[in-house]
Amino acid sequence: MGGSSPVAATCTLANGSYEFYGLTAGTEYDVSFFDPTYVYTTQWYNGAATQAAATAVTVPAGGQALSGIGAAMAG
Repeated sequence: MGGSSPVAATCTLANGSYEFYGLTAGTEYDVSFFDPTYVYTTQWYNGAATQAAATAVTVPAGGQALSGIGAAMAG
């Protein structure tokens, strides 16, 4: 979405899964993966290094889960 402010944050579980609540169905969001210890570089969904290059994710209606929206963090 290009330079917008965060609308939600969450942490991953030990198995790498995560959930967001309160997002608007049908809306596109840019998803980033951030390491608060700064060991790993922030990464945007689909391997993008910047928000401008990120692939937006559309929230499905009806609380349907999405899969495959993840990252492999690298230092």
